[in-house]
Amino acid sequence: GSIKILLAPSNSAFTNFLNNLKQCKKEINEAFDELVKYMYEHLEHFGEILAADGKAIQSYATNYSKKTKVDGRRDLDADWCKKEYTASINEKGEKVIKKVKWFGYRLHLIVDAQYELPVEYCLTKASESEQKNLNEMLDELTESKPEIIETCNYLLADRGYDGTPLIKKLEGKGIVPIIDICNKWRDGEKTKQYKDTPLTYTFNGKVYYTNESGEEIELIYKGYDKSSDSARYGFHPKYNNKRIFRIKLDEDRRIFLPVGRQSKKFKRLYSKRTSVERVNGRIDRDYGFEKHTIRGKEKMELFVGVTFLVGLTMAKAKIEKGKREHLAS
Repeated sequence: GSIKILLAPSNSAFTNFLNNLKQCKKEINEAFDELVKYMYEHLEHFGEILAADGKAIQSYATNYSKKTKVDGRRDLDADWCKKEYTASINEKGEKVIKKVKWFGYRLHLIVDAQYELPVEYCLTKASESEQKNLNEMLDELTESKPEIIETCNYLLADRGYDGTPLIKKLEGKGIVPIIDICNKWRDGEKTKQYKDTPLTYTFNGKVYYTNESGEEIELIYKGYDKSSDSARYGFHPKYNNKRIFRIKLDEDRRIFLPVGRQSKKFKRLYSKRTSVERVNGRIDRDYGFEKHTIRGKEKMELFVGVTFLVGLTMAKAKIEKGKREHLAS
């Protein structure tokens, strides 16, 4: 008779393998933690600058009603999310708002901004808030992996994470928030006065001095004064005026951070936030999440967990060969 050569396992073999792997959630989590620990031990400055982001993972399953039974085509764990963001600024200086809507999940991710490797993650329904989940992840890390919190000096995030409770939580844990800011001033004010002084400030931390003739002079950020928990500001050298002004961070902890929003240091640190976007890009492009057929939260968590194990294991192999560059690629 003819000989059949099978080059790959059958569909049912893969299904059985995945069903068995689903039982290994604990082992996958332990392997992830071990690999992350390895990075902390073998990479210089690993975990000092972390970046957080929430990534949309769309479900291509059939949408469902509440009466739907499990049938393999529908995803009964996913849900809808609507999100608005500023896509660009037009010629008139107006924001062009783009609306996106997706059905599926949200991957909440904390990565090392230098090496672009994951440090912690969790998967939720699409509608779950990024801020709320990062808050919970920080508390869990403080409990279970305090060394991650202790090593971290800065946490970078986009304006979706802009909120006083999260900023206070980070500062309380000794982490400087480098988080973009939204304009939450509802009354159309361009500036607010600082106490009973000639200083005014904008929603995004520019500070002005109003002189006797009513002229507003923009001041330069001069650093953080830890002893008084204040931001220091002074005149540009061209004004030949050496006076220093202080604004208490408690005036508004969203606007006034221990690293001034208008400083070169803030801009330099914030530019590293693209690291988490590159990690998200690799998940879609290299690991095939852009077009997947994964149904259900349990299976999605399994695929995300295995994806990170593969990425971290490849990075570990490179480190063992003496490589320190492009560990995530």
